[in-house]
Amino acid sequence: MFRYLLTVLMLASLGCAAQHGQLAITPTRIEEAKKTLEIDYKVIGAPMPELRLLRFRDTTQKEVPAPEPAPVAEKKGRKGKRPVIKKSDAAGMDRKFLTSKDFDNGANLIIMMFNPTCSHCEDETELLEKNIFLFTKSKLILMANPMMQEYIPNFARSFNVTQYRTITLGVDSGDFITKTFIYGALPQINIYSRDRKLLRTFSGETSIDSLKNYIE
Repeated sequence: MFRYLLTVLMLASLGCAAQHGQLAITPTRIEEAKKTLEIDYKVIGAPMPELRLLRFRDTTQKEVPAPEPAPVAEKKGRKGKRPVIKKSDAAGMDRKFLTSKDFDNGANLIIMMFNPTCSHCEDETELLEKNIFLFTKSKLILMANPMMQEYIPNFARSFNVTQYRTITLGVDSGDFITKTFIYGALPQINIYSRDRKLLRTFSGETSIDSLKNYIE
């Protein structure tokens, strides 16, 4: 409603200016006025904001294809003692900046915003890794806040996610999280269509049954 009122007011101002001979109302000017309004990237159907990611990849790990499909229990949590994710240096880590173009492969894109020290995020990461065979075309991005950059190398080594070509691990370097995070539970998973429109948002731990209909 608020966005609608802003649009009406802006178009009204154009009409007032036209009456005083300052400009002529044209379809182009109307579209330009609409574009000046800030896009709400959190609503379903919104375009995906431009992506800029500082990717981390463990160079000591060999890239492997996705494992063959196998029955996976929905139970979450790692066996044995959970690794403690602490700050760690980036030795042995290959870092590279990626943009939206690097993920343009004609399939849905799944972006999980997470905290590497969050136990729920760790469980969700493990669940996705176990079901990585579902990602035949879609790509999965694990994106952390830039303040968490020091924790990423340790997280990468603990979960071995960078060995899969369909998973990209990194930190936001372009305000993506600021524009899309709905301030609910972590992790937050955003699903984008092939033309990069928001299809669905999940907050908190999410079952694979809820996600697999969006994975290609």
